[in-house]
Amino acid sequence: MSVEIKLSRSNRIYRPNEPVEGKIVTKLSSSISHQGIRLNVNASVNLQVRGGSAGVIESFYGVIKPITILNKTVEVLKSGRISSGTTEIPFSFMLKDPGEKPLEKFYETYHGGDISIQYLASVDISRGYLHKSLSATVEFIIESEKGLGHAKAFTTTRAKIRAPTDIGALLHLFSFEYSGNTMLKKHEIGNSASAYSSRLHIVDKVKNIGFTGIFRLIFRPLVEEFPCFGAVCYSLRKKKKLDLTLKVVGGDMTAIPGISDAIEGTIRDAIEDSITWPVRKIIPILPGDYSDLELKPTGVLEVKLVQAKELTNKDLIGKSDPFAELYVRPVRDRMKKSKTINNQLNPVWNEHFEFVVEDPLTQHLVVKIYDDEGIQAAELIGCAHVRLNELEPGKVKDVWLKLVKDLEIQRDQKNRGQVHLELLYCPYGMKNGFSNPFAPDVSMTSLEKVFKSGAEGKEAAQNGGEINRRKDVIVRGVLSVTVISADDLAPTDLMGKADPYVVVTMKKTETKNKTRVVPESLNPVWNQTFDFVVEDGLHDMLILEVWDHDTFGKDYMGRCILTLTRVLLEGEYKETFELDGAKSGKLNLHLKWAPQPIYRDS
Repeated sequence: MSVEIKLSRSNRIYRPNEPVEGKIVTKLSSSISHQGIRLNVNASVNLQVRGGSAGVIESFYGVIKPITILNKTVEVLKSGRISSGTTEIPFSFMLKDPGEKPLEKFYETYHGGDISIQYLASVDISRGYLHKSLSATVEFIIESEKGLGHAKAFTTTRAKIRAPTDIGALLHLFSFEYSGNTMLKKHEIGNSASAYSSRLHIVDKVKNIGFTGIFRLIFRPLVEEFPCFGAVCYSLRKKKKLDLTLKVVGGDMTAIPGISDAIEGTIRDAIEDSITWPVRKIIPILPGDYSDLELKPTGVLEVKLVQAKELTNKDLIGKSDPFAELYVRPVRDRMKKSKTINNQLNPVWNEHFEFVVEDPLTQHLVVKIYDDEGIQAAELIGCAHVRLNELEPGKVKDVWLKLVKDLEIQRDQKNRGQVHLELLYCPYGMKNGFSNPFAPDVSMTSLEKVFKSGAEGKEAAQNGGEINRRKDVIVRGVLSVTVISADDLAPTDLMGKADPYVVVTMKKTETKNKTRVVPESLNPVWNQTFDFVVEDGLHDMLILEVWDHDTFGKDYMGRCILTLTRVLLEGEYKETFELDGAKSGKLNLHLKWAPQPIYRDS
């Protein structure tokens, strides 16, 4: 028994808007039953290296998998029987169905040395688990409309493409390994201005270089013209390992204590700053403007490092001295470091940092918490990260992140603590009335706008000239805090009850207010409002502590620590907050902000 596909045209040439027709011919010695006859239509772009030694770019092509540009299934017959002898089953299909969105683009069939574009039709006659399926494959040729050339756009308008049109991109990740040695170099040290000067000749060599990393290769934009993409962008997505040996005057320089780490750190920074994603190198393939592919800042990430809790203690005597390191790009001059909180496993930082974002779809914020060991190297307590594509532009996101030992290890179950962050992503040119409160040009009253030139005033310099003194806006105003109620507080009395009250504190001024005591209740209702005059809302904090009132003292029941960023942006909100340091309990609050901006020198 056999099966084959016969196309209606002997030359097998079709155009994208024409139906592909033919017959499925079966030759059987006896009739058979089948579970359906299906026709699979596939098209792909294949890149490969044929023979000879391949260079770096050729090696990139050699590992790329076929790129699928068309994949569809046509049901020819439902389940039934095929009689013995020769049977012809007609079929017909369109590469693109009428009314279908132009998601798939069709290219002419091409077979070259390093690239091929191939269209295949395969028939599959399924006969169940006990019998082998019958199948056959035939190649057909796609040709563009005559007179329009390779740059024709296959749409109903039949318009020519005059420049590459961005209809998407192809992304490929692959591992890359390199090992080898460099050439010798001679360096001369000394001053040759004098006839009696001497020079020191040093011969160095970098040898035994070993590098392993993951490269990101992007073909973009996809176009109708061969070779189907306008440019290639390549970058180092991730560097795994870098080893080298530096020889100076016959000796191994890396054997000198401290030199090895310094050299490797310098090389690592140079690599990451020049080629690691989101930095990318662009190779134009077709003529066109590819400036949109270049690395450009897209926005600013405002990060407030609020606090951490339940950190692992790394000290044998006393407690850890934690500090945080934050970055979006792992480049030394772009990393931010917080202050150190001594002898504390539940530190409160309330520090603000700002990061430039180049690609919010792929970049993420990394936070690492260390224990400060003085003159010794700091010891890592834990780390965490947040993907920037999870942030809604212009909206503050309050997150608690669980710390892990390594971001690559997903099965770390040990409790290393948590870190509390407030994140605000502000794209450049964002409209809809949004204003970044951390920017120096936040909204001002009409009177302040009149005096803005004075606020941006000039000061006489010692040499008689003038120097500009920038004025930062202090977000001053009145914060109204309404303590509504609490739910599911943990009992502290012997009778399974508590007499709770709340102490409300502004951290900078240490101004405090206290609610009344609600006797014998684990779900107290207060509905009390307190007003605080806040001098610097961007950098102040609100602390709410719940206590159990006793005749001879008080018992701690938990706390909430809040920054004012959200209320500054929204003006007013109502929210329920979990109590930290308690087995259970929630606090229901209503916050309202009345701004009064002023200026100060910076």
